[in-house]
Amino acid sequence: MWGEATWEYLHLLAVPFPLALTVAAALVGVAGWIAGREGLERWSVLSLVLAGVLAVPAYVTGLTAADVASARTFVEPSLVQTHRAWATWTVVLLVAQAVFGAFSLLQPGDRRLRRFVVSVGVVAAVLVGWSAYLGGTIVHGPATDTQRIQERVGGSVPPDSPTAPATEGTPGPAGAALDTASPDAGAPDPAAREGTAPDTTPAP
Repeated sequence: MWGEATWEYLHLLAVPFPLALTVAAALVGVAGWIAGREGLERWSVLSLVLAGVLAVPAYVTGLTAADVASARTFVEPSLVQTHRAWATWTVVLLVAQAVFGAFSLLQPGDRRLRRFVVSVGVVAAVLVGWSAYLGGTIVHGPATDTQRIQERVGGSVPPDSPTAPATEGTPGPAGAALDTASPDAGAPDPAAREGTAPDTTPAP
């Protein structure tokens, strides 16, 4: 059944393709540039064009998925907004590199244009990696801290949580149990404190 959560799944399915293609294309393009191998450079340009095309559905699904994620209690809206802002600049650069890459494929003899596209791909790979990291913080970042989640939903922190306060007889955050013994439990014998031994002579 089609629902709001489906956009998140579609976004997760669409993101890896432009991410992997851009990073691989940048590495191969730089290697071809250094080695002077034109074939590797052309493969890099072709991969960058595909990455730019596949970035569009990844971005579109991400816009709706961001609205769905922001409405959840345990997700920090600021993390979603930051991820969306960086993703917007990233997709602009990916689409731009795809346009220049297409012109480069139509003009295979233009080495400067081809290497310009490879250079843009290196920058795009950095932006794609950073945007992917910010997307990961939405699920795996500090917003999933137990205490912050419980505070936002108005509940209490589970007793076994590392952030749970210590109670009598239970280990605290540092792992040490609080002393529940009576104040006089460990007090020394008055006779021992005064330096005299108790009278143990049997009665007649």
